[in-house]
Amino acid sequence: MKAHALYIPLAMIENDVLRGYATYLLAHSHPDFWNSPSSSTGKHHPDQHNRRGEVIVGLEVGGLIAHTWHVLAVAFESMRRYGCSTKLGRDDLQRWARTRDCLAFACILHDWAKNGDPTRGEWGRHTTSDHGEVAARVISGPMFDRFLIAFPEVHGDAEVDLRGMVDEASHAIQHHYGIWGRDHLKPSSSELTDLDRMLSEGDYFCTRRFLGEFDGNRIMASLRELCPKALPGCQSQVIPLTPEPEVTEAPVQPIDTSEFMW
Repeated sequence: MKAHALYIPLAMIENDVLRGYATYLLAHSHPDFWNSPSSSTGKHHPDQHNRRGEVIVGLEVGGLIAHTWHVLAVAFESMRRYGCSTKLGRDDLQRWARTRDCLAFACILHDWAKNGDPTRGEWGRHTTSDHGEVAARVISGPMFDRFLIAFPEVHGDAEVDLRGMVDEASHAIQHHYGIWGRDHLKPSSSELTDLDRMLSEGDYFCTRRFLGEFDGNRIMASLRELCPKALPGCQSQVIPLTPEPEVTEAPVQPIDTSEFMW
């Protein structure tokens, strides 16, 4: 499964259930998500992000996946600017843990619906201007409900925690398009949270053509500074749950989580 191309970004999510939901969504992404360039016109993004064949962790994927790695790295640097640092005390770092998880989740999935709604089998030739809104609506709505049906073990406090984190991340995904988005919210808008700004800044700077070539080792070195427990490697499953058959009008096949051991 090509989700392995994002296994390091997934490992940045320390919360097992949130990481499991991210993996579930990637397993149900449109097949072209993995092969598409980041800019459908080629006018934006570094050249490497606009290719259709990039080798990442041994898999050939599109430039959109290289873009996703870069967004994660730059957004985490933005998080440092907002005050997250390994020099903080244990209590402060713990408070930042939720933000780190939500930001990693949002970075991984911010372009999940870039060319259309994957739950409807849509993936056109060009970027849709409302792709952040579409992704946010689907991730926090119907796909969330399907995930809970597939994994009934997620209930009670775990479900409440997951709902809160998904809502925070979805809000950031909705507004990540920044100056190009349909709502045209300015960076100073009171409607934007710090998490929204971290993702939007990461995405914006990763569209600039001066960005260097993809270097996974350098990106991992940068990420390790802010999330040392996640790298190198994560010894748990992406989700420590056993999927149950879904009972919906349009069932989504649960993923085989045994593939995601590292």
